[in-house]
Amino acid sequence: MHVAFVAPPLAGHLNPTLALAAELISRGCEATYFGYSDTASKVAAAGVGFADLGPAPAGFSLAERQAMLSGAGSPLTMRRIIAMMAADTRALLDRLPDAFREHAVAAVVSDQLEPAGALVAQHIRVPYASLANALLINRDPIAPPYFTGWPPRSSKLARQMIQGAEQTYDWITSAHGRAIEDAVTRLGLTPQKTASDCLSDRLDLIQIPEAFDLPREAPAPQLAYVGPIRPAAAERGEERADPKIVADIVDGRSPDRPLVFASFGTLFGDRFRSFRTLAEAAKRSGLDIVIADGGRLSEQQRGRLRELGAHVESFVPQRAILGHAAVCVTHGGMNTTMDAMTAEVPVMALPVAFDQMANGARIRHAGVGVVRSHMTLTVAQACRDLQALINDAEKKRAVSRMAHAIAESGGRAQAADLVMRRLAD
Repeated sequence: MHVAFVAPPLAGHLNPTLALAAELISRGCEATYFGYSDTASKVAAAGVGFADLGPAPAGFSLAERQAMLSGAGSPLTMRRIIAMMAADTRALLDRLPDAFREHAVAAVVSDQLEPAGALVAQHIRVPYASLANALLINRDPIAPPYFTGWPPRSSKLARQMIQGAEQTYDWITSAHGRAIEDAVTRLGLTPQKTASDCLSDRLDLIQIPEAFDLPREAPAPQLAYVGPIRPAAAERGEERADPKIVADIVDGRSPDRPLVFASFGTLFGDRFRSFRTLAEAAKRSGLDIVIADGGRLSEQQRGRLRELGAHVESFVPQRAILGHAAVCVTHGGMNTTMDAMTAEVPVMALPVAFDQMANGARIRHAGVGVVRSHMTLTVAQACRDLQALINDAEKKRAVSRMAHAIAESGGRAQAADLVMRRLAD
């Protein structure tokens, strides 16, 4: 079976996509990522086949995307992100049909946030799965949308608010909706207006355990909560960073000083103010802190953090460091949140944009951490929260339960099992 993969060319989406593709290859399948030219080296490094669809739409190269997305949160940036989503979908819909036929694709796995793969699969009549590389976008009457931080509620007013938020989102992202509707008309498909309309009715792979999701009134039968999909190498601790970093940090540390790990991912590692607040709080509280800035801070900024006693690196072996940490401070991104849960480490989340507020709502609901504003966090508040998380036995028990749920979900292997079973004709 030749499986095509389609996903946005960003690390948080590309890495799990390629991990699943590599797992299918190890089982004798053919797997190919269909993407823009500037993703070729990343795909090759993962040992996955690559189909070059040519350059990205003008203004949206990989470097331009990363620079733009790091500024997410402002209305102007959000308008540009929506324009990028529409441009991607239109470009892929133009290029994928011939590419899929040329490569004799038998099945498709398409990122939930990029509906082009799903629409072209419908057009050429091959089965397809959806893959939630961010928080799932599946709509439900009582589950707040993935772009809100609302808690779960089932009252009439809450249902109306959820419905209103979804309608507002559809209006804000109408440029993307028009790209989808134009494709539906051109390809002769059943009516679909939003990315959520394009999700698979066979298999929808969700990268969290069900225990981490909010309650749903009508969960779709195709939802498969498989937990984090990681490369085999990552599960063995072989990551991008120099593994000696762990020894440098851990060796000689006093066992009386709990370790805090802070990371805002590769897009938001330039939040110097937040890192400085955390470093000052750690110093005041007698804690050690490791900061991974994703290469986003200047040397001057790193120097100021080190003056406060912080250990600062561009990248660290995240899972290995979390094995020594007492608390993880994160922007609420899916990967870091799930890594912390797997390591049984409670979380302080400081959401910035995208699905991070909704992940924060799940952190609160599951009782595995606290959620604060990255804009208003003070040193005093950070001191109280860090000490509380270190000493809160109930949160530690909740995190332990979540780690067990993640392990039971099956991860990469379970996702591959389901793809081979449900997409085979």
